[in-house]
Amino acid sequence: MYYIAEVASAHQGSIDILKSLLFSTINSDFSYIKIQVYFTEELLSPSVIPNSKLKQNQLSKDDWLLFFKWYDNVMTTYRDLAPRLIIECFGVGSFNFCSSYSSCKTFKLSTADFCNTFLLEKLINYCDEIFLGTGGSTLEEIQFISKYCETNRAKISLIHGFQSYPTNLEDSDLWKIRYLQQLTNMPVGFADHADASDPITRFIVSGAAVLSGASFIEKHITLDRSAKGSDYFSSIQPDEFTEYFNNITYFSQLSSKPSDQPIKGWLRKNEFIYRNNMKKYACAGFNIDPGHILSNDDILFLRCNEGEYLYTDISKLIGMEVACFIPSHHPLQSSHFLY
Repeated sequence: MYYIAEVASAHQGSIDILKSLLFSTINSDFSYIKIQVYFTEELLSPSVIPNSKLKQNQLSKDDWLLFFKWYDNVMTTYRDLAPRLIIECFGVGSFNFCSSYSSCKTFKLSTADFCNTFLLEKLINYCDEIFLGTGGSTLEEIQFISKYCETNRAKISLIHGFQSYPTNLEDSDLWKIRYLQQLTNMPVGFADHADASDPITRFIVSGAAVLSGASFIEKHITLDRSAKGSDYFSSIQPDEFTEYFNNITYFSQLSSKPSDQPIKGWLRKNEFIYRNNMKKYACAGFNIDPGHILSNDDILFLRCNEGEYLYTDISKLIGMEVACFIPSHHPLQSSHFLY
């Protein structure tokens, strides 16, 4: 059992806050600290960017370069006391940047790119350890990726769980932990997004996940929950770390029976909403005229409104004749094609 401190956008776009967050985890029970490195142009469609908090909280490439260099110095100074880094990348550009300028060899593939086998193949060839976030993914998508990773399972772990506001206790679906372990033969951890302001739910969901067989726990952290920064709802503060770990230790000393919950209705309503918001959909890479025969080079995957085709639908699009003008970055839809 080990713990991952999830930073996400808790740095609020400030490299100094990011450094403080990492310092707060030194000499704690967190084995890893996870950061999200993204560039909005490869994550969001232009229509979504202006109002996105991701844009507001985005660190620049120069900031990331400074952080990577600073982190290497921290690891040299604190050695085993500092948590190891996990980089969650949100596209090939993000991965190429991080793999070029960071010494980190542990990456997470975001749920937005869960079925992006091109990016996954890059991670498999480069990384020592890989985490895959299953939140918002259907059972069929998870089975597809599990089969794709069959020869590389030794260095891949799954993370079950998703963020909602608030994340209801029943949406934790802890029975899925054992089910996914049996289905994929991979270690499965749990991303706990329960209400951290409540002294009970702050730790009890993580503890229950341990009883449900979780191999590790991921928990959001923040310097000050009362500031209501990004993901504050599910984040614990440095002065709560020790109590959090101590409480979960009690759960780890217990045992539970394997879950036999049915798999019908894999995604609950709120996770389906999360799926629609998080997944990338096929969009026109540029202006496409009627009569054009669609090829792989014409397609760009982005988070967008009214998306219809996912990575797993690519074979349905290749070779289709375009029936009407499709503007650049517009989500591809069935009505755009001749049948």
